Amino acid sequence: MTATVTVIGVNGDDLPAAAVNALAEARLVVGGRSVLMRWVAAAHSAARSDGAARSDSAARSDSAVRSDSAARSDSAGRSDSAARSDCAAWSESAGRSDCAAWSDSAGRADSAGRSDSAARDTARSDAVRSDSLALPGGPRTIELPGAAELPGSALDALAASVEAGEPAVVLAAGDPGYFGVLRALRARSVPTVCWPAVSHLQRIAAMIQRPWDDVTVVAMGGRAFRKAVNVCRARPAVGVLTAPGAGPAELGAALVGWRRTLVVVQDVGGPHEELSIVDPAEAAARTWREPSIVLCLADLDRVGPAGWLAGGEPVPPADGWALGQESFTHREGMGGSPELRALALARLAPRPGVLVWDVAAGCGAVGVEAARLGAAVIAVENDPGLCVRIVANAKRHGVDVRLVDGPVPEALAGLPKPDAVFLGTARTDVVRSCAGLGAARIVVEVHELGSVGPARDALVDAGYVVDGRLVFAAPIHGLASGAAAVEQASSNLLLWGTLR
Repeated sequence: MTATVTVIGVNGDDLPAAAVNALAEARLVVGGRSVLMRWVAAAHSAARSDGAARSDSAARSDSAVRSDSAARSDSAGRSDSAARSDCAAWSESAGRSDCAAWSDSAGRADSAGRSDSAARDTARSDAVRSDSLALPGGPRTIELPGAAELPGSALDALAASVEAGEPAVVLAAGDPGYFGVLRALRARSVPTVCWPAVSHLQRIAAMIQRPWDDVTVVAMGGRAFRKAVNVCRARPAVGVLTAPGAGPAELGAALVGWRRTLVVVQDVGGPHEELSIVDPAEAAARTWREPSIVLCLADLDRVGPAGWLAGGEPVPPADGWALGQESFTHREGMGGSPELRALALARLAPRPGVLVWDVAAGCGAVGVEAARLGAAVIAVENDPGLCVRIVANAKRHGVDVRLVDGPVPEALAGLPKPDAVFLGTARTDVVRSCAGLGAARIVVEVHELGSVGPARDALVDAGYVVDGRLVFAAPIHGLASGAAAVEQASSNLLLWGTLR
């Protein structure tokens, strides 16, 4: 029979019997430290105490791979209580000393009892495990740095184990098929059997008695951190799958300035599992146990409407973009034409995962439209009356726009780095300040022809490839009744820069 990799989801509950059997029979087990400590020791002790479950040949094979001292200890026989104490001794406090006690000499004795191919596989796995946890006579182990990551070295060891006919197990948190290790195994065409558990997201939603079909889910590890944070800034309900170095504290620090509540479960499924409800500043100030899961909510008590798509309504919105001026509260002559906004949005490319600044925002129409397309948005405006209109327009369209009230460029200091910037002014000092931030895209509305040259130079000096258009737009009235009256055309000039 072809050997397989059994992927077992764990969340602190008992494992299915078939999963326990697979773990007891495995010759290689891969997982995070906490799950290795709990389940490998438990399965190994249970397998040793249940002598009736092993055939004579399996017992002889098991005896052959033990060192002489372990074989003598086995022949003397361990009581059930000794087996339980073996598992209990593998606690976090003793884990490091146990690992030190399982010396290289024991590892070499273990390898000596195996076939040449298995020994070669062991050597390969030894090369990839930096802090392995193994029991004498038990399976080889590889400790993973992250719960949802399978490094290439671990994949190589798993593939080699299957090729040698030795079953292997991967212990993963929650559901291995949901932002988990199953994707990497499938990409390597490794034969697998999967036993999923309740996912961390399901677990935290159940703890606060909240449905989660309206929750957008993001994975925050690696280079996805900024994108995940921007989704949390934009969406009202986000489930955050954390990673080492990208946990509740880092998320909280990035969300300071946004009205958010963080529901955090730390040490998920572990002995110190704990639910906390905090604001971003408190989350940033605390130390959290891994693994953790976070629900980022704009309103703790609000649940999104029942819908047809998990995660809420998709973008772009059903009524499109470049909305008419009547869709916004604005001052006369300051609403911006829909045609101008259509071109500006096309060059800004707002979408989920990016942060857009709307600087000298006016009534905030560009920023609101960018938020409707899924971007996180900061609007900067100094006029108190226009600030009121920004808030009203964001509320009218059901989007979250963070308002910064102050003069530019001074008010820009300390804000999180944008991915795209819309400038409602072509003042040279403001253009230079924004261009120096390294945003991928900048769009500048130019109100006077004489400002084109200085604005262009500021963008070029900062490394942008610059283009622009003078847009004429004239409404046509009476089309519904069969007439066609063309009003006087208005013109708007846009410059945009794309970072080289």
